[in-house]
Amino acid sequence: MSTAVEPFSVPVVVKWAHFDPAGLLHPSRAIFYAMDVLEVWFRDIVGVSWQDFLDDYDIDTPSVRAECDFLRPTKADMVIDFGVGVERLGRTSVTFSLDGRDGAGIHYFQIRMVMVFVSMKDGYKACEVPPRLRQRIIAYRDARGDG
Repeated sequence: MSTAVEPFSVPVVVKWAHFDPAGLLHPSRAIFYAMDVLEVWFRDIVGVSWQDFLDDYDIDTPSVRAECDFLRPTKADMVIDFGVGVERLGRTSVTFSLDGRDGAGIHYFQIRMVMVFVSMKDGYKACEVPPRLRQRIIAYRDARGDG
């Protein structure tokens, strides 16, 4: 697990196959990018992979809301760095804010996602964020100044 909290970003390469026939990035791809980035964030910052959630905690973390603002068009082969912010940490959910920028700092995406912690053993009902994970999320949020 990384001890560096700020800045945290994950580079994503925009691929030709992610564009529609009009030459625009397909909207679903931005959400796909966000999911990839959050998978790395949970593993590297929180210290738990999504597989660990299932195996060690019997918890899943489905996305229940996702929104994306496309601020400017992208091109194939661009590298977009996605930074992760914690907008809100609730009892059973986390709201993330992801900013996608190129190497020059030009802003391309603003993505907001809400994930809920659910207990697999209790019939997929919302459950509290485990205390150890909550502490790590709070430490990250506070170090960034998000909270």
